[in-house]
Amino acid sequence: MAAKNYDQAYADFKYAMELRPNDVEYELAAEKAQYQAANAHIQRGEQYKAAKQYPEAAREFQHAAEIDPANFIAAQELQAVTDLLHPPPPLPGEPVGAGAVGALEERLARAAGPTELGPIASTVIKDFTVNGDPRNAYLAAGKLAGLNVIFDSSSQGGYSNSGHVSLDLHGVSLLQILRILDVETDSFYIPITPNTIMVANDNAQKHTAIDPSVLKVFYVKNIQSATDLSEIAQAIRGLMQPQPMLQPVPSINALVMRGSPDKVAVVQKLLDDLDKAPPEVTVDIRILQVNRDLARDLGLLPPTSFGIGLQAPTVNNNNNNNNNNNNTGTGTGTTGTGTTTNSPTLNELTHLNSSNFSVTIPNATLNALLSDSNTHTIQEPQMRSIQGQKSTLQIGQKIPIATGSFQPGIGGVGINPLVNTQFNYQPVGVIIDMTPQIHGDNSVLLKNHIEITDVDSFNNVGGIQQPVFGNRVLDHTIELKNGDSAVLGGMIVNTITHNVTGIPGLNTVPLFKYLFSSTHDETLHSEILIVMTPHIVRSLDITAEDRRALDTGTQDNVELHELPPATVAEPESTPSQPQPGVTPAAPPTAARPANTPANKNFAAPGGAAPPPVGAAATPAGNGVPTLGFAPTNISAVSGNPFGVKLDIANAKDAYALTFQLNYDPKLIQIQSINLAGFLSQDGQAPALVHREDAAAGTAQISVSRPPNVRGVSGSGDVMTITFVAKAPGVSPITITRLGARNAQGAPATMQTDAATVTVR
Repeated sequence: MAAKNYDQAYADFKYAMELRPNDVEYELAAEKAQYQAANAHIQRGEQYKAAKQYPEAAREFQHAAEIDPANFIAAQELQAVTDLLHPPPPLPGEPVGAGAVGALEERLARAAGPTELGPIASTVIKDFTVNGDPRNAYLAAGKLAGLNVIFDSSSQGGYSNSGHVSLDLHGVSLLQILRILDVETDSFYIPITPNTIMVANDNAQKHTAIDPSVLKVFYVKNIQSATDLSEIAQAIRGLMQPQPMLQPVPSINALVMRGSPDKVAVVQKLLDDLDKAPPEVTVDIRILQVNRDLARDLGLLPPTSFGIGLQAPTVNNNNNNNNNNNNTGTGTGTTGTGTTTNSPTLNELTHLNSSNFSVTIPNATLNALLSDSNTHTIQEPQMRSIQGQKSTLQIGQKIPIATGSFQPGIGGVGINPLVNTQFNYQPVGVIIDMTPQIHGDNSVLLKNHIEITDVDSFNNVGGIQQPVFGNRVLDHTIELKNGDSAVLGGMIVNTITHNVTGIPGLNTVPLFKYLFSSTHDETLHSEILIVMTPHIVRSLDITAEDRRALDTGTQDNVELHELPPATVAEPESTPSQPQPGVTPAAPPTAARPANTPANKNFAAPGGAAPPPVGAAATPAGNGVPTLGFAPTNISAVSGNPFGVKLDIANAKDAYALTFQLNYDPKLIQIQSINLAGFLSQDGQAPALVHREDAAAGTAQISVSRPPNVRGVSGSGDVMTITFVAKAPGVSPITITRLGARNAQGAPATMQTDAATVTVR
């Protein structure tokens, strides 16, 4: 952990936990190492993602998800990078697959759902001309689409413009013809059976009378307060006119709706886009506090005062004891002296002299003391919070503070000697209030209120020791990138004290001042620093489906036009082989589901899978269809343009190609893309669509022959790509996400070859 090798630290702490399962210290350390290890891989993955090194980023996010499965941001980022590595071909006109239809959830189950139209041919009608009765126009379009058409008989035959309609349409599908007739005649149609529609006047009364009604319950997952459901219901009502019948049920976080199938579909789309788990962020907070007290006492302090006192007189008593023996010799006597001190009498005061006074002189003091005190306080709380929700963290104690006192009486007579004191408790320590806002660019806006309180001293107030609090408050808003650290606030306090004690006059004389004075020097240094580091653990999961816009009809009538319920992908089929000399006919119109783009530029859903990394391409000469470059080794000069041909070999019934071109944008850049003659060898002009991303070094290219024509076979040049050399180096040119189709719309297998450009 000290070396920030979090992967190894996590593995070691886990092993320690296995050896000592009941050791809480190891468990805490393992939890911290797990979080740090996963977060380190996420940060490296974000760096790779920003550098567009998606495989490396995917590995880092995958490793983070394996270390900490509860880390949502790792799973979200892994899915996002996977989509970047293998995105579906973003081509207009691609058939809507069953998964996309299911994502809309615009209908109830088939057994109990509303009536839907069956598959309608998407064949483009070259010319559709009508000049006369709108009834005949509807009937003609219905016959082409294989639909029975009936009319509402309540007024004007089912359409407002009952007199005349004049249309001259070219290159439109059957569904588009019906939609144009609706607009032209101020009418609308609803399905009665899978192959029957009824046409009626387009007004609110008629919609109320004949529109089918669907009942559905929507379960909302991410509700944070009881009013959220009401706010969502009110927002949906405000988006639709007339307002749908929508009732919130807060007890189960559900919305019950009754309305037309299209309105139910739109509400489901809105809830899919809005019902997201709120972003979450974990904030590491470091509060560093350093207190240092350096004190020095030095000097010789002589007595600065003396006292004179009266000494009482003394009385001497002598006792002599002589012992005489009959023996011949000298006797020895012992004398005893006793001293008794008495208070002087008034008479004795007249005989006082210097011997009757005593002088008291205190000792001199030599000071030589050095003290150095260091106190380091490091607090590292960690807070996890949901976007927009206030989180509070308090670390410390609560100190009692007297707020008042009272002295109750006893039965109304006399005074109770007991005094009751009231106390409040003041929190002391670190108090943090934080409200985060997480933005889409992985930045975090933090609204912070940080308060650091401690007890400095005590004061006697009314006989009660009351604490005096030291308080430091930081209240501000700051925006940080994910994983970045910032110093929110700091405070440095230096207190310098210099005291000199000694005999006046002598304490200022050179040399003598060291004998007659003492100095006290003290330096108090207090420093506090607050550092915050946010880590996003869950971001708002916004998908491409969430960003997609839907055609929801007119302002007063919500309906879906482009994605009817019967729109599904066409099943793959093997085309039959034509007889020699006979031009194959177009497939029957009724066999193709609605909106199947046989007449548009399209590719297989998801595109063909790219060949495995390192796999050798199959040579073009063995009969396998191959798409490659000619020549495969190109030499270019920096600053000059050069061309590369894209050739196809051994093609069989080639109709449409969709692929991604990849190159090094630092060395070369696409200047233009022009069609060659292979796909137009029979005089039919193909359509070319391309979109370049110069920064990423990619180009999305789609080329397709006209509708209702057969494909071409053989070998030849498909297009010419002109590049401009930018800087010396070697750049590969590769083809990925290749999707090939034959004239019947079925996928075709095709290999790819790469080329190498050397820029001098």
